[in-house]
Amino acid sequence: MRGVIEKIRISSNKQFMRQSNIELLRIISMFFIVLEHILIMGTEFFSASISNQLYVANSIIGFTYIGVNCFILITGYFGADFSWKRLINLYLICGFYELIGFVVAYYYGDMECTTTAIGYIVFPLSRSNTWFIRCYVILLFLLPIINIGLDKLDKQKFLYVLVLLTILNLYFGWFHKHENYNAIGYNPSQMIYLYVIGRYLNRFVDWQNIKKRKNTLLISWIVLSLLWGIVQNLSVSYTIPHWNGWAYNNPIVLLASIVFFVFFICLEIPSSKVINRIGATMLGVFLIHMNRHLGHYIYDFVHSIVYYPRIAQSIVYQVFMLIGLSISILLLSSFVEMPRLIINNWLWKKRAQFTHNRKNDI
Repeated sequence: MRGVIEKIRISSNKQFMRQSNIELLRIISMFFIVLEHILIMGTEFFSASISNQLYVANSIIGFTYIGVNCFILITGYFGADFSWKRLINLYLICGFYELIGFVVAYYYGDMECTTTAIGYIVFPLSRSNTWFIRCYVILLFLLPIINIGLDKLDKQKFLYVLVLLTILNLYFGWFHKHENYNAIGYNPSQMIYLYVIGRYLNRFVDWQNIKKRKNTLLISWIVLSLLWGIVQNLSVSYTIPHWNGWAYNNPIVLLASIVFFVFFICLEIPSSKVINRIGATMLGVFLIHMNRHLGHYIYDFVHSIVYYPRIAQSIVYQVFMLIGLSISILLLSSFVEMPRLIINNWLWKKRAQFTHNRKNDI
């Protein structure tokens, strides 16, 4: 039985690689993440307690805050297993951009060659400056245990487990703000929770029925995003009990993430090499714009553009500029990542051929 489940997961992963709707979801989710980050770290929209810019920023975040959740839902939906190759690939890409960031910062005189700086390069996973990478590594190491448990559950027992995890992460975590349970979603508990949701959606949802309601899903996501923005803006002036909008396990954010993800699962898009190739570079895009060194240059550049006199005179101009800059950062970072990805894949292919030839010789 275990062998059959493994074959299904492998087949599912291969199918996933060919699904441009999922790759498009990855691209849009990363666009949301980039836009959110440059809005927070490249502007002064959140510096004033009450202002039109703050209200606009909150309204935008209402739509973009689902990006990270969607990435983990994708992993859960198609399933993943721990493998040393997966871990090594993650180590190599994180270490590569830590090295590139250090070289650039050192060249401009913003970084010295210290043991701490070298440590970031040598240990890019455990010393990553992003919570996502650190928590994703923990998820990878726990996957063998998680998958064995989930694969043995029927629909009723799986739903029971999902209800328990929901109570743990939403009631004890988000609602009561207990750090030990998952107060804001920036931890492995949130990743495990979303992974389990993704597995449930894959195994037990009647997709034929869901696909008939694609438009409803899209409208629901828009409504939920607007609702988050409204409540968040109200919280600027009024105390809303238990509200924590800046949490990935906020019920509105969580539900909006699931709805948006399901919409793209239902979306039928012809296979596109362009979408697939760009989608494969999204981790690189994340690591570039969130790099501890490169990020500062990117956010400073964004700030200089957004507050250029002719643009700063209108918040509409600023918002459109932020959207344009987000797209530009995503595409430029994607083009930077493509050569590294091609070389990485070529090396793994050569290694596989070498191993195969050695076995034949023996």
